[in-house]
Amino acid sequence: MIQKKDFLKVILLSLVTCGIYGIIFLYEYDRELRLMLAHTPKRPMEFLPALLLGILTCGLFMYYWYYTVFRAEADEAASLGVVFDVEDPIVMTICMIVPFFSIYLLCDNFNKLMEKAAR
Repeated sequence: MIQKKDFLKVILLSLVTCGIYGIIFLYEYDRELRLMLAHTPKRPMEFLPALLLGILTCGLFMYYWYYTVFRAEADEAASLGVVFDVEDPIVMTICMIVPFFSIYLLCDNFNKLMEKAAR
């Protein structure tokens, strides 16, 4: 079941667990996004292999993974008529450098896409 993402919950639990919840959040985010994008042939790599490659590349691969996720979200949003605050996948990927703002954008875009897809 796809659930709405709560920005404050993610931030607080990530701070309390020293970032461990952030990894769990991204895993759940990826899993639920894959459910929403099940009908599209072009989906991003799964989170766990991307995380492993991210560790091996000192985090650089994660930016590529974020870009592919944002590209898939943008394509789905365009087909559903959803308007994101930041629509360009490249700008979204650059925003991942800013810790709290990036989580806000992830949650906000996911929730907007989920609401429109549920209708």
